[in-house]
Amino acid sequence: MEQVFINLFHNAIEAWMVPDPGGSYRIPGDVINISVSTLARHSPEVVAKLFEPFFSTKDKGTGLGLAITFNIIQKHGGEIRAESETGKGSAFYITLPKERDNHVV
Repeated sequence: MEQVFINLFHNAIEAWMVPDPGGSYRIPGDVINISVSTLARHSPEVVAKLFEPFFSTKDKGTGLGLAITFNIIQKHGGEIRAESETGKGSAFYITLPKERDNHVV
């Protein structure tokens, strides 16, 4: 299943980045909202540290993945936040501006 989601996200990103895909698409509003939910459950203390460099909850993690993600989102004028609820899992919420430096998404 991991490969399924990698392929889906990869293809979506490639389609999104093509300057003129030969068609058109429209994103209503001024921002793009993306949410990703996981089954991982984290304490409030862990959630507060998720985007810090070198912080990891994994045995073999480097702690750089979410820190890099945080910086990329910020450089695109967006925001990312994480929430975790006991018994329900965690969710990541990304908000990106529809327009950035005269570039329309």
